[in-house]
Amino acid sequence: MVDADMSRRDTVTIDRRYSGPARSANGGIASGLIAARASGLLEARLVVVTLLRPPPLDKPLELVSGSRRVHVLDGEDLVAIATQATEMSDPIIALVPEEQFETTYAGDTLHPFPHCFVCGTTRLDGLQLRPMKSAARPGRVKCHWRPADQGPNVASRPVAEEMIWAALDCPGGWTFDQGADTRVLARYTVSVVAPANILAEATYSIVGQLRDRSRGRVGTAMYDQSGALVARAEATWLPWTGMVERQGRPTSQADHSPGVGDPSALLGPSGVAGRLRGAAPVPMEAERGHC
Repeated sequence: MVDADMSRRDTVTIDRRYSGPARSANGGIASGLIAARASGLLEARLVVVTLLRPPPLDKPLELVSGSRRVHVLDGEDLVAIATQATEMSDPIIALVPEEQFETTYAGDTLHPFPHCFVCGTTRLDGLQLRPMKSAARPGRVKCHWRPADQGPNVASRPVAEEMIWAALDCPGGWTFDQGADTRVLARYTVSVVAPANILAEATYSIVGQLRDRSRGRVGTAMYDQSGALVARAEATWLPWTGMVERQGRPTSQADHSPGVGDPSALLGPSGVAGRLRGAAPVPMEAERGHC
């Protein structure tokens, strides 16, 4: 159960167009929408969101706040937890102008979630990000993003912050081999360094780098055309145990180790919140309420 002293509440509904895996939300947009509300409830500038199960689409989610955390609930199911984050301590992922990248997108050949709003190959109404792998440095990717290219539903002045969270999300996922090692977002925090400088008509470079494969730790960063950092993110990606679409044809990935497809793998001190470096365990009352 959630804390007895929780009294501050809010709601969020994730529009169906913001899909990631089939029938659930893109993790970056979901985290950004949750963080925007949780930051007010917690009076925190920087928020980290831990996704415990795939966020549903077109369904009101309740945010219930205590003094230290916000629980995101779908009825009685615990979908996510948001807490105040400390300042990011990992080195910023650098933009290296002379670095060479491949010219083809791996997702064009094999994409586990082709309907993903951010990087899916079937979504002409989405962000259409195509992270390309570094030619010389494994675990590094780069792509470009111009918000105005996505039309009035996405591009705005200023750019909606959840779109910045989304744009920094999927490039991190493609630092893994998503064909053989399909991963989904499990834990995420974004720092928008210069929100006023992120404009719909401008073009940004987004770089991602795999920091620690065994822990699924990834960093991403967004730079403007002058090479100035405008936003950065730290994330943890876990193996996906649900259904993957494989360019529109669902197939099972039951052979993967527990990930977001198995919410029990994410709860308690032995779950993701306890395993991640520097992360506090999810409170045991949340574990009891979920089981």
